[in-house]
Order: sequence, then C-alpha cells, then structure tokens
Amino acid sequence: MRRLSVFIEINGESVYVGEIVGKDSTDACFTYADTYLENPEHYAISIGLPLEEKKFDATRTRIFFEGLLPEGFTRRCVAEWMHMDENDYVSILAGLGREQGVYIHVAGTSRPADEYMIKELLLEGSNRSFDQVACVGLKVTDDEVDELCRSLKETALKHAHSEEERSRVKDVTVHQLLSWGGLQEREGEMIPTNAYAILTGNDALPVAIQCGVFNENKSNFRRSQRI
Repeated sequence: MRRLSVFIEINGESVYVGEIVGKDSTDACFTYADTYLENPEHYAISIGLPLEEKKFDATRTRIFFEGLLPEGFTRRCVAEWMHMDENDYVSILAGLGREQGVYIHVAGTSRPADEYMIKELLLEGSNRSFDQVACVGLKVTDDEVDELCRSLKETALKHAHSEEERSRVKDVTVHQLLSWGGLQEREGEMIPTNAYAILTGNDALPVAIQCGVFNENKSNFRRSQRI
C-alpha cells in the first residue's frame, strides 16, 4: 500500500492537507486529514474534492491530482526521464514531490536531480527555453516596454555596416517582443520574461556570461549524454 502526503501553501507556509492511499494509480484515493478539517479557515483544494470527512473514490482523486501534472509531450518527457509509466500519475507526483525527489539516470547510475535540472526537464518537455519563462517578481509598464523597443532599434542601427543595412532596420514593436518570447500576454497584461530581464539588465535576474576554450582536436572531446 502506498501513501502520499498532500501539502498546500497557505500564507507562505506548507500545510498538511491529507493523504492519497492506494496500491497504484487505479485505486488511489484521497482523504482530508482531521487536523485540516478542524480549522474553519481552511478551504477545499478543489471543487471536486469538497471538505468532507470521507474517502474520495479513485476517479475523483485522479481527476484533480492528475490535472496538476503537465500533459502530452511534456508529460511523456518527464515520465521518460524519471523512468516511469506516463499513465502512473501517482508515481510521477511522488517523484516530483518532496518525499522521493526526482532522479535521473546517468552512466548507469541513478542520481538525485537538483532543482535546476528539474526545471530544465520540464522546460525541455514543453519545448520552451529559460528565456521564455516569465521572470518572477518583475513588473513592467508600457513606457518601459516602449523604451526597450527603441533601444533595440537604436542598437541595430548602431551596428549596421552600411546605409543599405540601416535602411532595412525597422521599428521593434510589442508584437515582435511577444513573438520573440521577450513578453507574455496574460488576460491583457504584459508579463516580462527572463529574456526581457536579460535584455534590460534588470537586477531581478542576475546573469553572467560563461566562456570556455576547447581543444580543436575532436578526439579530446567527450560528449555528454543524458539518458
């Protein structure tokens, strides 16, 4: 029998909600903890899982908790890296949670993946880069976006080598920043990404350039491969 503890964050603190119990994903059922139900300020974690002193069946449990996981190609990618069945949502949740952690298989051994690696796997699976992810804590105004557009055009003009190249430089627009991944649009609001923070040198995202010198002799290269 498998038991997974469920926590949620309330006011910045991790609060124990209940547990999922079952042999596998086909019979796993969620139950609220008595300590969680006794607090009148606590709320249901889902409309489909109201605050009740009962065990929710496997179907209702699966509908909510499987919905916390990525879908499609991202799901398959994460499951493959974790050496799990993509349909076994309980095992994937456990692997991504605190109890077991995420493991990667390298050179015949399984090693715990650090936080950076987990984020990289999820990004790779969703076909996104770090640059395209929303920059946490960074807000921008319309004036700041317009200033970046002007700055990008001025930089392009400055590095043009001829009048012909200068004539081909066009205005940079908000729509182009969106298509390049410098901004995201959510409910009519412009959200800056990590790319935006890098381009503007914002302190919200400290960055550094790392350089390396490699031997031209290809026989000296050892290509790393993630399995």
